Amino acid sequence: MKIKVLFFGPMKDCTNISSREYDVHESFTLANLIGFVYADYPEAKDVLDVCAFVVNQEFSEESNPLHEGDEVAVLPPVSGG
Repeated sequence: MKIKVLFFGPMKDCTNISSREYDVHESFTLANLIGFVYADYPEAKDVLDVCAFVVNQEFSEESNPLHEGDEVAVLPPVSGG
C-alpha cells in the first residue's frame, strides 16, 4: 500500500523535497513509518527528534495502523506567544 509523507520547515530543508511516497505492507504502523524516515534521512535526526507526525491532518498514536492512501505530515515544532 502507498503512504505519502509530507515534509515542512526544517525537515523540507534537510531533505530538499516536499513529499515522498512509501510503499509499505498492510500491517504498517505510524511507528514503523517513522523508523523508515529516520533510516532514510539520518542527517536529519536532530530535526526529526523535535517534529510531530500527523496522519490525515489529525494527531495519531504511533501504534495506530496506517491505511492505503494515508498522508503523514512531518511538522516542525511551533513557538510563539
